[in-house]
Amino acid sequence: MPVASMRRYGWLSKESRGNALADELLRFFGCSNLKDWGIRYSNGVGAVAFKTSLAFEADAMATLVWLRAGEQQADELPLPKFDRTAFVNQLPALKKLSAFKHPKIYFVKLQAACQAVGVALTSARAPEGCRASGASWLNARGNPVIHLSFRHLSEDHVWFAFFHEAAHIVFHGESHIDVDLTDPTLFGSVEQEKEADEFAQETLVPREILSGLMQGPITARAVMSAARQANVTAGIIVGQLQKAKIIPHGKLPFLKHRYRWSVDSSIPELSQPRKYS
Repeated sequence: MPVASMRRYGWLSKESRGNALADELLRFFGCSNLKDWGIRYSNGVGAVAFKTSLAFEADAMATLVWLRAGEQQADELPLPKFDRTAFVNQLPALKKLSAFKHPKIYFVKLQAACQAVGVALTSARAPEGCRASGASWLNARGNPVIHLSFRHLSEDHVWFAFFHEAAHIVFHGESHIDVDLTDPTLFGSVEQEKEADEFAQETLVPREILSGLMQGPITARAVMSAARQANVTAGIIVGQLQKAKIIPHGKLPFLKHRYRWSVDSSIPELSQPRKYS
């Protein structure tokens, strides 16, 4: 278990050792004993976590702990029955929330919008050894859960991760753990990942806007104009251009909002803007 990370994030007490530590770990997972833990996590997201580790050399226990942090949050959210049609219909409008540059502001609004249609949106810092960007699964009540890690601590990545996982819910309805937004399970479908990518890309920045941007020099002014057309931030446009390898990762970095972890292990804070001469 990634005990050091769990203590640092406040999920375990700092002084527990031996049997006391074992008891704390079992309580974190909502289990009474090791047999109960084995039964509970031998299938579902537990099974996916272990398949992940086999395929991508990710730490299965660290991934499982990260997933459990999402399970705990999802269990505390009162959810109506999942309304798939309402979820699909509201997705294009949700990207407008990116205008709130502080993640602690937009995440709460995004979570409330998802909750209203029966989807639990959760987030947690990934423990050391967990490389997941996002995950999606159905909980015991049949409600979808989208769990994000804020991996890479940049706005473009987290918004793409959200829509990528939303696509898995809408089109695939299975458990997914995405490492850098590819499903690393041994049984993952390349076609499903491609479909989720295309949905996220098209929802965030429609191809006609991206194509129009590419007709001339890709400057900060041109990117900001495209962002207004797409109803997203300029940083999301830059991320899409980088993902498509249209511009290098070092170009226009000042247009992206970046984050940093502080005391809260669920949602990071906005970093201080970088200064340029």
